Amino acid sequence: NLPTWLTILTHINPLTYAVDLVRRTIFSFIDVGPAGEQFVSGVTWGDWLVPMWLEAVIIAVMGLIMVRIAVLQFRKA
Repeated sequence: NLPTWLTILTHINPLTYAVDLVRRTIFSFIDVGPAGEQFVSGVTWGDWLVPMWLEAVIIAVMGLIMVRIAVLQFRKA
């Protein structure tokens, strides 16, 4: 279990969703057995498992926001 402050930071970090999306996609095609189930648990908000499509949306939106910020910064240079 992580401390509360670190749990909040990991839920804000888009890399959390990218890694989980890749992990769940790969493990959906292979049989990991009971020992590997702990690696396929997914990201949860409370007791709710974040669906893979929502993880993809979060990654895309954060990417667009970062590109927009980069374009604005580039115009100032």
